[in-house]
Amino acid sequence: MTKSRITSLIVHALAWIGTIFWGSVLIASVLGNFSGHVVLVVIVAFALGSAHALISITTNRGSSINVWLAVFVLVSDSLLGLFVDPKAFVLVGLAVVLFAAALLSYLEPDSDTIPA
Repeated sequence: MTKSRITSLIVHALAWIGTIFWGSVLIASVLGNFSGHVVLVVIVAFALGSAHALISITTNRGSSINVWLAVFVLVSDSLLGLFVDPKAFVLVGLAVVLFAAALLSYLEPDSDTIPA
């Protein structure tokens, strides 16, 4: 297994973990488990869940969009940690790993990469 294939698998794993996490936040907020700004929670959960899913989808295409989406996730998680809850810095740590793996998989594409 090549180094680029391993980084691609890391990107897929972290992206789908993020998709599942934000999907569960979305469902929990719709069911009324969060008090306060439910509409904002739904919007943030939908945007970040979609970004994670798109990262996984675009990874095998050799497109730079997955790197930009990883930057979006990193910045969004950082803003959540700064302004909402410091516990979100755990997400920032995972987003850093996701960004690094997405960047490496873009810079060193696999031979089975689908052209963009």
